[in-house]
Amino acid sequence: MGTCLADFNKALTGGGFGPLTSTGKIIGGVDVKLSIATTTYAEFPICGLAFVFWIIFNGGIDYVYPLTMCIGSAIGALLGHGLLLR
Repeated sequence: MGTCLADFNKALTGGGFGPLTSTGKIIGGVDVKLSIATTTYAEFPICGLAFVFWIIFNGGIDYVYPLTMCIGSAIGALLGHGLLLR
């Protein structure tokens, strides 16, 4: 049942597969580290194929969007590190 809920949420909103699936496994009695590892292992081919299909059907990548996300992630990592040290 948890997998169906995670799949429905992923299809509808594009997110939530990992947290729902790993939490469901933990509640079901699977070890925490194993639950997170198997969920990540399952997400990798899904995200990889989605990326390949995006390139195939949309004719390429607009590099402005990934570049701004990388810059924002770098700034967030630097700020987060500084805030956690306090």
